[in-house]
Amino acid sequence: MASMSAYERAEKLSELSSIGEQAIGRDEAVARIEELLEDEELEVRQAAVRSAMSYPERPDLWTKVLEIGRGEPGPLRTSALEALGCVVREGDLAGAGEPDYAPEHELGEPSGELFADVRALLLERVADPASPEEKRAATLALSALSHEEAVVSSIAALLESEELVDRICGLRCAGLSGDGRWEAAIGEALSEGEPAQVLAAIEAAGRSERAVTAPLLARILKGTRQPEEQRLAAAEALERLGGKLAGPTLLEAAEAEDDGPVREAAREALNGLTLLGAEGEGDANDE
Repeated sequence: MASMSAYERAEKLSELSSIGEQAIGRDEAVARIEELLEDEELEVRQAAVRSAMSYPERPDLWTKVLEIGRGEPGPLRTSALEALGCVVREGDLAGAGEPDYAPEHELGEPSGELFADVRALLLERVADPASPEEKRAATLALSALSHEEAVVSSIAALLESEELVDRICGLRCAGLSGDGRWEAAIGEALSEGEPAQVLAAIEAAGRSERAVTAPLLARILKGTRQPEEQRLAAAEALERLGGKLAGPTLLEAAEAEDDGPVREAAREALNGLTLLGAEGEGDANDE
């Protein structure tokens, strides 16, 4: 009986993975996510919360995730808080805090009321979390709101923490924020630290698209003594920075790198730069 339960759980998790990748129709997917949010298995409910992030245009679904975020403390609530970052990011991009905001739900833009409710809940959890995990999740969810003093303070505290898991989360937040104030912290983490922290810094450098990190990323990509995982991540991060900054480094690696996976990653990143150039997208922010 136990093995059957494990099998069923694995089937549901696999199904949610496909739903998260938008492998089925959106109405069918959302209905199934809502059903699995009530599943008896915690792991399945957490996966359902994460899958909701692929469907930002469904306010009814996000209202349910919000209710979970308001519920009893625990792993499920923590997962919901992090997932609610989807509402924050989409709302912030769309100008949800503006007086004349008129959301286009089909584009994933939340209502002003939902955005305000999510923002208020997350700020409350940052100020008075039930656990360190909850504080990290709420800060990560709010990272796009880099103009909020509470968010800036929480990111700074994570980056300065003695706990590795906090510093890694702080770097993720810094990258998602796109705020230039974190350039020095990202650059320092790129240069030294635990391997997991360096990897987080590489990803943050790419997400933040700050030009100042390009030389450090190039050094990592070219560094034959660097862990391969870091070199692969550096290629992806350089792609995000844009052609003028990344093109020569990626071209060199694509043509002359001895490590096969790194060479292939550089080629893929170079192809990505070509596509971005064709679409007229610019280089990273150097301000």
